Amino acid sequence: MENESSAASPAARPGAFRRLIRGTTTPLASIFGSGFLVVVSLLASTVGPYSLFAIIGICAFAYAIGWVIRHNIRHVEPALAAASPPRTVRLLEQLSDITLIPAYIISVTLYLRIMASYVLGYFEADAEIYERLLTSGIIIAILLIELTKGLKILEGLERWTLIITLAIIFLMIGSFAFYNAAALTAGTLILPRTCPIIPSGRPSPSCAVS
Repeated sequence: MENESSAASPAARPGAFRRLIRGTTTPLASIFGSGFLVVVSLLASTVGPYSLFAIIGICAFAYAIGWVIRHNIRHVEPALAAASPPRTVRLLEQLSDITLIPAYIISVTLYLRIMASYVLGYFEADAEIYERLLTSGIIIAILLIELTKGLKILEGLERWTLIITLAIIFLMIGSFAFYNAAALTAGTLILPRTCPIIPSGRPSPSCAVS
């Protein structure tokens, strides 16, 4: 029996790895989208020099949410898969599914609008009407793909997009680390200036760049 299990394990590893990749693609894409497009810009404009503490708080809060999700996977989902799940658990599951609908709509449209702003801003054509038209066009294109070919093709595109994004991020981190190490060795490393935040949420006028 040991020989059979040891012989079967190498063949099972690629399948397990593929399942791991499929299971982590969407969460990682969401994390990168929320982190780089939304949270970073919001922290920079709201808390300024206290961003480090805000990030620590956000990570702790996210871990607490993950704690709840892990509890649901281990205990709630098996209860739902039972022949007669508790009525309260089934009702909460249905309510959570309904709640996710507007949440996903808002999230997807927000990211598409941000993407449209970046793309049009690169061509210096980021007028509001053009951003709305591009966002609406992408939504219509996604709908047509879903109606004709299904969303599986978009899932494959998502995986490749995530791989490219990870490569870009690691290259940027490596480049910044190399540059900062060289500047630190040469004694030319200059830390960014921090500005106090006034009640309006904007940096103090005394820190304005002349």
